Amino acid sequence: MDEIRNNQKQDMDLDASVEAAVKAMPDDFVIRPFILANRAEVKTMLMTEYDEELIRKYDRKEGEEIGRKQGEDLFARLVLKLSADGRNEDITKCATNKKLREKLYLEYGLK
Repeated sequence: MDEIRNNQKQDMDLDASVEAAVKAMPDDFVIRPFILANRAEVKTMLMTEYDEELIRKYDRKEGEEIGRKQGEDLFARLVLKLSADGRNEDITKCATNKKLREKLYLEYGLK
């Protein structure tokens, strides 16, 4: 996988990167004969595994963005409720005090 990544940093496309990694394998690599005999299957497997890694990274980034938005929305709802109740000092405090913020979420039934 590292060899594939390094090849791609050198502007090789994924297919060429996998092919170069297979060719660069040391002669004394124990499973080299198997890999060479099953080159097409191995290449497909490596490309699929590599793509899955990219998808996991994308999914993680997307999940972080969703979580961030949910957190912002939750905090905004809390601020609106505190403001409606005239608790402006608590708005300022909960912006920097996680324990207070969690307590207020529970108090207002937001969690």
